[in-house]
Amino acid sequence: MKHTEIHTKYMTKFILFNKIIWIVLALIFFYLTYDNYKAEHPTKEIIILEEIDYLAGTLFHIGIGVLLVYLFNHLTEKKVCIEGEVKLNLYSFGIITIIIALYKYLSRIYHKYYKKDYEYNEE
Repeated sequence: MKHTEIHTKYMTKFILFNKIIWIVLALIFFYLTYDNYKAEHPTKEIIILEEIDYLAGTLFHIGIGVLLVYLFNHLTEKKVCIEGEVKLNLYSFGIITIIIALYKYLSRIYHKYYKKDYEYNEE
């Protein structure tokens, strides 16, 4: 097995595992909120589940971006399955995906802890 095959094997397994976890979390969230999706005062479990779900989604998007960058690096001479401008576009799409996923996650953290947009009302 070549060095690059090992990397892609582990990256795809990480992305697949992350997506499975993301689906399981969505099902648990649906189960906890099936009668009242827009709860005025969500419980701690729902808030923690939303945070883990958002983190899993962010890690999935970052993993897809890293996989695109790794597979379609335009500086290599190897032909993956495409070449030319399409290879460069997919490489650029991978970089943009990583940047947007990090921006969305960091802006959520900023608004949550510094702007206090997301308040938890304990009663």
